[in-house]
Amino acid sequence: MRGLAVFLMALLLLGCTGTAHVTTPLVAHKSQKIAGNYAVHIQSGGWQLKTNPVDASCSLWRFNTPVDESYVKAMQTVLTETLQSVDFRPDIQDTHTLKRNGYDAQISLVQGPAASQFGISPNSFGAGTDSDVELTLHIAILYPDGQRQQQSVTGRASKDGFKVICSSIADIIADAAREAVRDVVSQAVDSIDNQLEIRRRQVATRG
Repeated sequence: MRGLAVFLMALLLLGCTGTAHVTTPLVAHKSQKIAGNYAVHIQSGGWQLKTNPVDASCSLWRFNTPVDESYVKAMQTVLTETLQSVDFRPDIQDTHTLKRNGYDAQISLVQGPAASQFGISPNSFGAGTDSDVELTLHIAILYPDGQRQQQSVTGRASKDGFKVICSSIADIIADAAREAVRDVVSQAVDSIDNQLEIRRRQVATRG
């Protein structure tokens, strides 16, 4: 009898775990490419999120929210379209390697803290669902002469909708995560563009 109770509890817990399937967003960018030859290291594996409820409604539900694949694809696509020449590297280069391989700089993108949650709130139709996702990314640029630049950006997104059953909340979470990816990648590209422009001005000033 006790074994049956354990089995039924396991089934209950299994039924309260869903997955939000995050698709890859298109990220707008400038049409003019950034001149130069760049090594890019995209660290991943840290954004396999667990989305938890913030209130009592659907409180037994948890949603696996894997963001890594969507993020990496979006970042690789936009950097390929933005940088004149890009080489995606699995490792971080030192200044000697950058010089030897003819890179103008290495751009490292390191995942920072991330959070995802959902809530249920009453409305005129019965109950509404909202989801919030936040992704922080650390950007570091290393030049062959040893100069470094660093900046962090945070992508945020909120989505809401009307869902009748708890399992369907996954769709709203996935939408929020996709938009958070779009936001953080867009901010990262703007940051890279700005930092490289600062570097170009510094080099020009030195003569």
